[in-house]
Amino acid sequence: MFMWIATHMPIAVREKGQEGIVYFLLAIFTLAGIGGLAITVRALLVDCFNYTRKPIRFNRLDRTIYAFRHNGPGGVFSVPWDSAFLYIERKPKAGLAATAPRVVRCLVLNDKGVVVGTFSVGKYVELAFDENSPAGQQAMEELYQDFEYYRRFMEEGPSAVPPVAEFLSTEVSFRNSLKLQFDGASDLLKSGNLVMSLMTVIAAVPTLALAVAYYIAQLTCREPVWPEEVERACNAVTPSNGLTA
Repeated sequence: MFMWIATHMPIAVREKGQEGIVYFLLAIFTLAGIGGLAITVRALLVDCFNYTRKPIRFNRLDRTIYAFRHNGPGGVFSVPWDSAFLYIERKPKAGLAATAPRVVRCLVLNDKGVVVGTFSVGKYVELAFDENSPAGQQAMEELYQDFEYYRRFMEEGPSAVPPVAEFLSTEVSFRNSLKLQFDGASDLLKSGNLVMSLMTVIAAVPTLALAVAYYIAQLTCREPVWPEEVERACNAVTPSNGLTA
């Protein structure tokens, strides 16, 4: 449409000598359209046509964290547990909900100590309140406890952590999408807090929409495939020196 207007300038505009203004406005709208298209394509590439998941493996036999990036050569970060640089990433409040994300992140360093990559580990929380408030501290405690599970597993073994109560299938399904998006909703409804219960009910409709969008995006994604060397390392026979898997 913009190209048609540019090549078929109305006679009234030409008679008034306003071609320059029209061309300027067309340029602005064209740039805005290109920018919007770029943002849309980037958002689609993040959630669509990517991978169904990017798993992380904690192997205490060789004391290594394996973080999947992509299929093929160089597609996995291998970080020794004893030298892993782990910290809590704190981002400022943003978005319409004005929430502040918190996640445990691992920096991948080369031999010179330069950061060459990064990946997040475990639970991801969104703080709607100040981190030092009671609600904020409760959310952060969940983050700490989640990471403590991995730390104890790597340092002390499976006997030091609670048994896994539920496994989420890696199969792409609408049911799994619902379970991911509504994770924790039942706990909020059972909490007895009227405000939190009301907020959970109000958020149900947009959360359902997110679940549908997430499921559609998953259908366009590929399955991650671990390299053979990682599979061998993670499925090695347990040594007989007292170390338990």
